Amino acid sequence: MNAFPHKYTLLIINALAVFFTFGTLLDAADETEYRTWSNQQGKKIEAMLLDSVDGKITLEMKNGRKYQLNLFEVSKADADYVVKWEEKRAELEQIAEQAKPSTSPVMAKAGKLLFSDEFSSIAADWRHPMGAWAAKDGVLKGAELVKDDHGAVFKRGLPFKNAIIEFSFKLDGAKGISLSIDDEKEHICRMSMNASGFTVQKDDHDHEGPDKGMQFERRSMELEAGEWYTARIEILGNEMLGQIGEEIGFGAHELIGTDKAKMGFTVSGESAEFKNLNVWEALPNEGWEKMRRRLERKKK
Repeated sequence: MNAFPHKYTLLIINALAVFFTFGTLLDAADETEYRTWSNQQGKKIEAMLLDSVDGKITLEMKNGRKYQLNLFEVSKADADYVVKWEEKRAELEQIAEQAKPSTSPVMAKAGKLLFSDEFSSIAADWRHPMGAWAAKDGVLKGAELVKDDHGAVFKRGLPFKNAIIEFSFKLDGAKGISLSIDDEKEHICRMSMNASGFTVQKDDHDHEGPDKGMQFERRSMELEAGEWYTARIEILGNEMLGQIGEEIGFGAHELIGTDKAKMGFTVSGESAEFKNLNVWEALPNEGWEKMRRRLERKKK
């Protein structure tokens, strides 16, 4: 069976003749969208996939003509291409429907959602070996215990390399809190907050070796007890950025670009609260280079 009906075949032949006669040129972006399609009999056309619904695909040639075919009529390679195209479209639709950062990322763009916790309860994959932790009505509450002789710790596994992490917090007497990021064995980096502002830093990665912690930037601001604030951490390549309100701190180190395995909160002293924790894949933002230069000038 001919996949391209006779009347469409004539149109395609005429369109191809016009195409080759006049040597129509498309820009580079358009060229990447068009490919050669073959039916089961080996007939070929150059077209772009516009849609795929219920086993029928819609193709558009470079002259703008559109044709609809049954998926079973095209070659196996074309059918495989359609499957991958559908998977990519579904992923993009999912990204479009997922939660978006409530603040505006500076260094990166948010890709797919990697993790989210509404803290209706404490999920089993969170570890909290130190401190007192409880989750209720969308709020996680943590406090240091004197008997631990250590800040309260609340962590979970989350493999990633580049990410945007956003959460809201409230200081209820805590001396300080942080969101820390680790590899399988050691600390990598963190954003720490207390009543007088926040710090963005690379952590000591070996404790007893030559590596030392490095404070990228300390931003002074008044964080009042009992008030909710939204913090955002962006990690892309070797760079890390933290932001609360209009205040931004950032820096770079090769350790930041390594694979991450865990993340979580710490609380020093009395209690603090957290909510709306979301983690997205971080994608490059073409405007970051210009913004970085502006921020670096402000540092001087």
